[in-house]
Amino acid sequence: MNSSDVFYLCPTCFAALTQHEDNHAHRMIAVPILNLPLDQRRPLSDAQGHLLTQAPRWFVTLTFPLHAGRAG
Repeated sequence: MNSSDVFYLCPTCFAALTQHEDNHAHRMIAVPILNLPLDQRRPLSDAQGHLLTQAPRWFVTLTFPLHAGRAG
């Protein structure tokens, strides 16, 4: 993956980097910014359209995968 196609995010301290840092104190997640569909960019909502979180779906999926599947 091209380095401009992804950024690395620490879900604990929210450090965002363009390159993976092996010695970071927390687990880093790779976020493929060019391949994110529109629904992954939106926050989670229930069947009535009420927001369940302010975080985008990709963040919830990567950090709390069990919760991402519960929303509509």
